[in-house]
Amino acid sequence: MISSNKQTFGTPKTILVALFQGIGDSVLATPALWHIRNSFPKTKITLTGYQGIEILSAESCVDEILPMPSKARLLSAVGLACTWNYLRTLRGRRFDLLINLTTPLTPLTLAKCSIFNFLCGASFVLGSRFDDCLVFTWRVMAVSYRHQEHEYLQKFRLLRGFQPPGSLSPPSLRTCSESPTLKNLLPEERRHPLIGIAIGGANPSRRWAPLKFANCIRLIQKSIRADFCLLGNEADSADAKKIQTVLDTKVFDLTGRTPISLLPGVISKCDVVLANDSGLMHVAAAVGTPVVAIMGPESPKRYSPISPAHLKVELYRTAKCSPCLRRHCDTQECLAWLTPEHVASAVESLLKTSVIRLNSRLTHHESFPDSDRE
Repeated sequence: MISSNKQTFGTPKTILVALFQGIGDSVLATPALWHIRNSFPKTKITLTGYQGIEILSAESCVDEILPMPSKARLLSAVGLACTWNYLRTLRGRRFDLLINLTTPLTPLTLAKCSIFNFLCGASFVLGSRFDDCLVFTWRVMAVSYRHQEHEYLQKFRLLRGFQPPGSLSPPSLRTCSESPTLKNLLPEERRHPLIGIAIGGANPSRRWAPLKFANCIRLIQKSIRADFCLLGNEADSADAKKIQTVLDTKVFDLTGRTPISLLPGVISKCDVVLANDSGLMHVAAAVGTPVVAIMGPESPKRYSPISPAHLKVELYRTAKCSPCLRRHCDTQECLAWLTPEHVASAVESLLKTSVIRLNSRLTHHESFPDSDRE
């Protein structure tokens, strides 16, 4: 039986989990989702939210994934119609329990969460509301600058008999390595390490400049024989073209070509991933791929990749204005210090420490690193 200050009822038969955030937040929510699954093993759990939740398509911690239609986010008559149909569908399902894991970082997000919680029609709601839950949510955020993964689990303290676990397992993702689509994206056999470059990010303020990525690739190619693939969504394709234009060698451009559900499989094939502070950074950590994380305006205390120390390098320097949640920044002081030389050195260092892992994955073993060019 679960209860709060106002309501009590037995084990729910259906649970709707809402997560209206990005790919990275979906990955960081996996420990919370597994805790829900372990607490209610016989309950049907449906996950809804933005398209980023499709990154969890292969996970058995949820029974069903119901993404919000992309058109529903449009500020138009079509968008409003899609939103209404989406909410009507959820309301018609009559879920016993709604757990809204969305973290309201702004008053607007808080208002949206409250409206959603009301309109979806669940019998019992755990999430951000304009009552004791609202006070709780903001109090938790104000206590300390804890990691986002822990924020999700803190919401469970509102339910007696449904407490957070004493210890957390790190986020993890299954990979669909046998998918025909995945096999067409990257060559099955290769002779060199594969370095993934995640050039995008939801907030422009967190993105390293495309030409700096290109210069970093050049520097790595001078000392190591490696293949490179550019990762990102369709919006990152323009930056990918800028990078390819200034490079002398070919790189695999997967921006806009990789379905969200296949991203774990693609990234698991990489030997190292270089990423902005973005969702793909967290995907790399969740599939066990070594990651070099370019941490910009935000703090690693909240958004660092959750990996063993030997599988990650965090490039971060505090600025007078950090941590910061701005989407746009004219100066990007927190990233200005970071040169292609800094980043290339970090990638090469992580590759060297992963030499055993690399040799087990290459088709033809070579001495590593290889700085000879013939």
